[in-house]
Amino acid sequence: MVLKSLGYEYNETDPGKVAQAKEKLFALKDNIVRFETNTPEDSLVNGEAVVGFMYSNQAVEGRRPTRGCSLCSLPKGSQFILTAG
Repeated sequence: MVLKSLGYEYNETDPGKVAQAKEKLFALKDNIVRFETNTPEDSLVNGEAVVGFMYSNQAVEGRRPTRGCSLCSLPKGSQFILTAG
């Protein structure tokens, strides 16, 4: 997401662009609650986080009626984001 926010492709390999994305990501680290791939939707459901970036199967799990999360779409070329509430 950081690469995309800088106007680059998700799979950018240019070392300079990747370094720029790394700097931006580290500047955001105080706002990152959790970075893992097993059950990131749990942080939304329990109120620990308000937005998440995850695989589609996890977004589907978070959207179950008993979990209470919503899916929103960002501008063209972006991924879908799962939000709490």
